[in-house]
Amino acid sequence: MRGPGGHIVERSGSDGRLRYMVKVESDPDPATGRRRQLSAGTFRTKRAAQERLAQVLSQGYEKPAAGTVSEFLLDEWLPTRADRAPATRDQYRWAVGHITARLGAVKLAELRPRHVHELNDGLRSAGLSSRSRQVIGKTLRSALASAVKRGYVARNPADDVPLPPGDRESEIRFWSADEARGFLSSPAVKEDRLFPLWFVALATGLRRGELCALRWSDLDLPAGRLMVRQSVHLDGYTPHLGRPKTKAALRVVGLDDATVALLASLRLQQTDELAAIGAASSLVFSEADGSLIHPQTLALRFRSLTRHAGVSQIGLHGLRHTHATLALEAGVPLKVVSERLGHASVQITADIYQHALEHIQRSAAAIVGALLTEPGVPASSELRTTGRRAPATPPAGGQL
Repeated sequence: MRGPGGHIVERSGSDGRLRYMVKVESDPDPATGRRRQLSAGTFRTKRAAQERLAQVLSQGYEKPAAGTVSEFLLDEWLPTRADRAPATRDQYRWAVGHITARLGAVKLAELRPRHVHELNDGLRSAGLSSRSRQVIGKTLRSALASAVKRGYVARNPADDVPLPPGDRESEIRFWSADEARGFLSSPAVKEDRLFPLWFVALATGLRRGELCALRWSDLDLPAGRLMVRQSVHLDGYTPHLGRPKTKAALRVVGLDDATVALLASLRLQQTDELAAIGAASSLVFSEADGSLIHPQTLALRFRSLTRHAGVSQIGLHGLRHTHATLALEAGVPLKVVSERLGHASVQITADIYQHALEHIQRSAAAIVGALLTEPGVPASSELRTTGRRAPATPPAGGQL
C-alpha cells in the first residue's frame, strides 16, 4: 500500500469497523534532515483514503487551518456520521447543538480543558441530567479525537476532563416481580390487544424497536427461541425498518414455555382477525390492520396502561430494565443476561445494573457466611432464601 511520500494505514475503530488513515511524509527537518509522518485524515472507506492520498501527493500537504468549534462540528464532523442509525444521528445533532451553543465561537486550536469544564458547568446549571451531560461529553470527546487525527489540534482537551458521573441507579426505573405480575394481571392490560407484546417485553428484555420489528419468520417456537434481526428506527418521527445498530444486537433469545404458548396462540388469533378484513402481516405485533406499530405510539399506550393498572410509573424501556434486574436477582449469570439484552460487552451490563449486582454480592456474602458459621446448613437452602428467587406464580395469561 506504500506510495512515494505517503501510504494508507488500516486500523480498527471502536465499533470494530476498519478505518483508513492517510499518512504522508513531511519535508526534511533543516536541522536533522529527518522526515516526520503526518496524518492527512482518517476515512471510512479505502477509496476515499486513496483519493485523499493522491490529492496530497499531487498538490502537497499543508496543515489545515483550524476554524471554530462550530465550523468543525457542523461542517466536518457531523457529516461523517451521516451513515449512522437515524436515532444515533439525532442524538449527535442534539449533543452538538448544546456544544455549539456554548463553545461554538471558540477557535478549535484555542480550545482548552477549562472550556470543557465551563461547558459542563453550563449544562448542569441549565438543569440537564447527569446522563444527558455524559452523552454530550462523550460526543465532544469523540469529535475532538477526530480533530486530532486530522491534524487540527495536537491533543484532545476533553481527555483531561472527567465525564459527569452516570448516576445510573437514580435514572433506571424498574418493577419488582410483584409489580410486574400486578401489571400483567390487571384487567386493563389483560384486555388490551397488545397483551402478548407487554408479556414478551418482560419475558425477553427486547427493545421497543425490536418488538415492533419482530417477524414471524424470526421465531422458532418448537425450539423455544427468537432471532433479533431487525429493528424499527426513527428518522425524525418517521419509522423505518433496518438492522440493529450494533452487531451484538443481532442475537438469539431463548423463550420459556409460557411465552411460546402465548405466541402460538397469538399467531392463530392474528391470522383469523386479518383474514376477516382481507389483510395479512409478517409482523408478530402489529396494528389491527397488520401495519407497523409506531414506537412512540407504543410508549404512550404503555403509559396509559400503567396508570390504569395502578402500578408505579416507569417508561416503556423500564420493561427491559425489569427483565434484566429480575434475571440477575434470580441468579442468571451476568454474561447470559448481557447476551439476552444484546449489549456490546458484559461491562456495559454490569455498569447499568449495578444495583442488582450489589444485592447479589450481599446475598453471596450471606451464603458463604452461613456455610462458615452454621454447620449443616446446605447451600441450596440458603440460595433459596437469600439469593435466587423461586419461579413466580403465573398471572392470568401466562407466567412471568
